[in-house]
Amino acid sequence: MNWKKIQQAWESGDRQIAVRLLESMIYELGLRQCSLAEFLGGVKRGD
Repeated sequence: MNWKKIQQAWESGDRQIAVRLLESMIYELGLRQCSLAEFLGGVKRGD
């Protein structure tokens, strides 16, 4: 995900698009964090 796309959308007034892109980025980072934790220590989250 690219911060520039989020910033451009926000600055051009496309607030909903910027928020959706940001939510996607947060979700993607969460998945990476879970995957890394499982890889490093076998930790599993039970959300």
